[in-house]
Formats: sequence, C-alpha cells, structure tokens
Amino acid sequence: MNGIVNLNTRVSELLDRMGVPDYTAGYSFLHTAIMSVYEQPDLLGSIIECIYVVVANKHKTTVAHVEEELEHVLLATLLSGDRVMLQKVLHTLHYRQPTLREFIEMSLKYIRSAEQVG
Repeated sequence: MNGIVNLNTRVSELLDRMGVPDYTAGYSFLHTAIMSVYEQPDLLGSIIECIYVVVANKHKTTVAHVEEELEHVLLATLLSGDRVMLQKVLHTLHYRQPTLREFIEMSLKYIRSAEQVG
C-alpha cells in the first residue's frame, strides 16, 4: 500500500510541476490514467478501448467525457504549463504535440527514472 501512496504522490507532484490545470476533471482523469498504466502497462495497447474505459469506470462517467476532458487538459497543459518541466518530461515538445499515449509513457518514464535516482 505504501508504494501506491508514494506513486500517487509522485504522479501528483509531476502533474503539478508540469502545470497541468488541477481544477478540471481532466486532471483527475489523467492522474487515474497514469496510475492505471503504471499498474497495468498493457493498457497502453489501446487508449480508447482500454485506458478511457478504465478511467470512465473509476470515475463513473462516460468514455466520451473522459476523451474530451483528457484532450482538453493535455492541450491546456501544453499551451500554458511549465515549458522547462514539460520539455524535461516530454522530449518531443519542441517539434510536435505528444499524443496522450506518449504523454503517459513519458510521464511514467520520468517517474521511474526519478525512482532509480532517489
């Protein structure tokens, strides 16, 4: 249980440092998506059929609502987030917008690399 609590904190801290707007449902959905993929990496196999469904079920909402909120929060983060931190985590930022899959993968890679250093 302590590992999940620590992971929860690390995911929250990373999202906050990147400037993900925390006043939206998208923040909670993105947090849940990252946590879910950390626990079940095979979920990345299909964003819509797997991650959106898992997030929708956990938050008792629709897949369409999850998709809309995640798209919104990702765009808002890329437009107004901390550019330096986003570049550190999302190495593709200088030439194109990352997909949700890439955002989750790179966020988890960053968290895992921090675990190994710390």
